[in-house]
Order: sequence, then C-alpha cells, then structure tokens
Amino acid sequence: MITMSTVSRGFYGWWQEQLSSEEVAIFPGMRVEAESLPEWTEVWLGEGAERPARSGADLLDVQVTVHVFARTGADAARLNVLVDGVRARLRQTVVALPGTDTTEAILRLREPAVRELTRRDRERGSGHLRHAVVTCAGVIQQV
Repeated sequence: MITMSTVSRGFYGWWQEQLSSEEVAIFPGMRVEAESLPEWTEVWLGEGAERPARSGADLLDVQVTVHVFARTGADAARLNVLVDGVRARLRQTVVALPGTDTTEAILRLREPAVRELTRRDRERGSGHLRHAVVTCAGVIQQV
C-alpha cells in the first residue's frame, strides 16, 4: 500500500516541475517571508480517505488546495492570470506518483473550483493583496 507521505512527495515534486522560473510555490513546512513577494501560491494535498474496496483496487480520495496570492499595483487582473494557470495545470490531469520499489500510483484530478477570498474593504492603496483559492478533488489508485 502506498503511503500519503510518498504520495505527497510525488505530487509536490510534480508540481515543482510544472512551474516556470518566475513562479514561487510554497509547500507545507516551508518558511518563506512573503512580504517581499509580488505573487505566490501555497499548495496543499489533503489527507486521503480510503474508499470501500469493492472493485479490488486501492482507491484514495484526496483534495488539492492551492491558495493564490497577488499584490495588485498597475495590473489588477494579475490574480486572474495566475488562477487560470493553476486551473489549467489541475484540470483533469493524471499524475504518475512514484512509490516504493514495488508500488506506484496515479492521481486523477477532476475539475477545479475557484473562490475569490480578497477582502474588499482593504482594497485601497497600491500593493493590495488579492487572494483566491483553487480546489480540486482527485483519486489516487495503485497501479
């Protein structure tokens, strides 16, 4: 059986490979001073819940959550551009997750959902921080 720590390591490694050189991603356990960053994402893979094994396959339901942050200045639409990139990266993607010597798994992601969480009452002034969250359900299956 594949463990969540192995799945997490594989997923976070895959996510890092997808980033351009300008993108900053923060993963669980990282300490980053975000005050100087103009934009960044915080990526989380939620703990899996096992499905009943009626089909004989080991299936694990997971939730990918990506918090997207952008400081608005001259480009107020920058958050939307970042969110669209995250959605495209997650939408119906299949990720091969390396496992132990004998076990591998795949993560099948579904359609992502987006919520804008920016506080409108604090939107005045330059450098305002905008925030959105992208969530995507997925299923991990051992192969």
